[in-house]
Amino acid sequence: MRIVIQPYYFWDGHYKKYTSSLSNSNTICLITSHIKSTKNNISLKPIFLDYRKNIFLFTLSRIFNSLNTIFYLKNYLRKNYIFHFVEFEPISKIIFLIFNIIFRKKTLFTIHSTSISRSNNPLINFIKIIQRVFFIIALILSNFSNCKFVVHNKYNIFFLKKFILPGRIFLISYPCDTPVKKKKMNKKSRLLVFGQFREDKEMLSVFKENKLSKIKITFAGKFFDLKLLNYLKKYKNFEIINKFISPKELKKISLKVNFFLIPYGKNYSGSAGPMKESFSYGCPIISTENKIFQDYITKKKMGFFLTNNIYKKIKFLSKKNYELMSEKCLNYARKNNWDNLLDKYLKIYNLF
Repeated sequence: MRIVIQPYYFWDGHYKKYTSSLSNSNTICLITSHIKSTKNNISLKPIFLDYRKNIFLFTLSRIFNSLNTIFYLKNYLRKNYIFHFVEFEPISKIIFLIFNIIFRKKTLFTIHSTSISRSNNPLINFIKIIQRVFFIIALILSNFSNCKFVVHNKYNIFFLKKFILPGRIFLISYPCDTPVKKKKMNKKSRLLVFGQFREDKEMLSVFKENKLSKIKITFAGKFFDLKLLNYLKKYKNFEIINKFISPKELKKISLKVNFFLIPYGKNYSGSAGPMKESFSYGCPIISTENKIFQDYITKKKMGFFLTNNIYKKIKFLSKKNYELMSEKCLNYARKNNWDNLLDKYLKIYNLF
């Protein structure tokens, strides 16, 4: 049996989908949510619901919801379960790992990002540095018990190897949605930027550095970076949909665009969920030369890098070449999606 622990199930994003994809008859999901508990689903009351209001509430929500799930696990310490934490909050994990030196529970951690993003606010940067110190301490402590790690890109492996014993880190590609149908090229070229618009993604600096005002771009998602929002409002070719986008809305919008634009800064090393959404709709990507995207563009030929002449490149792209890229995106999504994510994790569970 396994216990999949998701302290942020009530947050907006892929938290619910990721957890649900790992659930089967041999799984208990320990989550923070207002939904009712069931036989295979233990639901704890969320703390700090307004986590997006500012960095302090966000940090408190991370820490205390994670601690809440940690303390609940005392009910399972004497049972032969695998503990799978699908999020990694350093302070709570330090507490767990100290106790796990004694209890020796089989533990799997999924780590979605190892980078530290910079902010214009010195206090926020200080909080992030403190969190990084705790993160490294937790990684070192993991070596004293039976722990393994899953990451979603090879660059996170390079970082973890500095602190974790060999043979404990595994790579699983972040999943796409299951592809529905083949994508057709639209005559009018339009790009889509989708997701949560946060400061840590460093989008503002990317837009200032690249000349994109000639291209029609739709921005669909909730804006938390208000400086970016005010900057984009200056340009008439930019359409802004400032709200959380449902899967049904995203599907409708994706039919009107040819590419997903992924304008993340150089320091970002998260999972890049919007890129995988793009592939599931057969849309190639246009991205910065961030290391996360290099293999998908240089080796897999599933899009272009963002340059000052990108407007001409997409304007004169032939229908045949576009559809070849689109089919590569769909094939990738068929091999790496939510429906087969559990099969990949089962191979790692069986190694304990």
